Amino acid sequence: MKLKSKSIQVSCDGGAATGKSTGARMVARRTTLPLNNINRYLTTLSQGLVSRPNETFMSIESALKISNADYKATRRYLQNFSGLNTFDKKKVATRLAIASRAKLRSSDIIIYMEELLAERDLETRSVKDNEPTISSPDIAVTGPELSYYRFLVGARNLVGTKKFLELARSGNSIPSTFVKQYLPAIQLIDDIVKAGPGYVQMLRSLQKRAKKRR
Repeated sequence: MKLKSKSIQVSCDGGAATGKSTGARMVARRTTLPLNNINRYLTTLSQGLVSRPNETFMSIESALKISNADYKATRRYLQNFSGLNTFDKKKVATRLAIASRAKLRSSDIIIYMEELLAERDLETRSVKDNEPTISSPDIAVTGPELSYYRFLVGARNLVGTKKFLELARSGNSIPSTFVKQYLPAIQLIDDIVKAGPGYVQMLRSLQKRAKKRR
C-alpha cells in the first residue's frame, strides 16, 4: 500500500485533441502531494490500526487547492466518520460517490465503490448532486436500484450487471465477462418465455404494475 514512486499519474477524460495531455502536465507541474503523510496513513490502515486522518486529509486538500464547499464538508465529516449516525454516514458516502463518478470515471476505484454502496445500502436520495450535468452517472441504476439487482444476479455480480446495463443502453458491444454476470437475469426471462404465452403475459402485467409504482 506504500507509494514507492515520487510521480503521480493524472488521467483526464475528454474527446480527441481537447488538451487532456497538456492539461494533465500543467496540473502535475504545480501540484505536490504530501506523499509522506499519505504513506503513513495507508500503512496505519493496512495494519488494522485506528487512524487519525485529520492531518493527512487537510494536507491533501491544501496541496490540491480544493475550495469546493461540498468537498471540504465531506472531508470534515470523514474526520469523524465513526461518530456519525447511520443517516449522516449515508450522506457522506453519497457525496463521495457523486464526486467519484464526476472525477474518477476512468479509475479502478469506482468499481469497488459502486459495489460497496450497493451491498451495504450506503446511498441516499437526500443529497443533491451539484456536479456538472456532463459528469452525472451514465445510468440511473445506482444505490438502492442496483442493490435490488442482487436478488436477480447475486451480490457478486452487481458491478458486472451495472457495466452490462451501461454498455447495452449506449449501444456498445458487451464483453463476455459482463454478459456472464448478467446471465442469471437473462435465464429468468428465458424460463418465463419457455413456460408459454400465459407466463409472458403475466410478466408484462407485472411490468405495468411496477412502472406505476415508480
